[in-house]
Amino acid sequence: MTRYLTEIVKATSTTEVLQTIERLFHRQIVVKNLEATGAHANSKLSFYVPRPEFEVKLQADITAVATTLTVPVDTAGGHVVRGHTMTTNDFLLISTSSGLAIKAISNVADNAGEDYCTLTIVATGKALSEDTKLFVVRAADVFDLTVGNASIAKTEVCAGFAGCPLVISATSGDATDTVALVTMELIEV
Repeated sequence: MTRYLTEIVKATSTTEVLQTIERLFHRQIVVKNLEATGAHANSKLSFYVPRPEFEVKLQADITAVATTLTVPVDTAGGHVVRGHTMTTNDFLLISTSSGLAIKAISNVADNAGEDYCTLTIVATGKALSEDTKLFVVRAADVFDLTVGNASIAKTEVCAGFAGCPLVISATSGDATDTVALVTMELIEV
């Protein structure tokens, strides 16, 4: 049986507004139809599509105000995570005080002889324990759509992976609105 899910995402400022579609373990989320309207040249939508192979665990507890965290690497002393070289163009999908959030990585540091690298992000506002799961979202798995001061309609925008959440963000260029109506198909796998 085919199931559909419709979400409305609205931003009213330059602050990114996120809508997270929680993971569905036996269903793939496919963004089938998208209608969006922007009232500023910088209005945009982004789709963050985590992959199951990039779900990792924190290597140590972090406090609510911590701005660094450690994730396991393939080879001691490096910053390759599951075959992907971490960069400041990548993101983390991590639990925060207000739910799941996308965090930009501002620094990637190797740790000589250690089986983890250190990533710098904006604090989560929530203490997280060792073994908390998070997703590395590669820059290649982020799909940006410029809406601008216009209305757009798209089909077959992107597809997520079974067992992984999908995050949709909306941003406006100023105090004007960016609104998107997103219809997703939930495919049994």
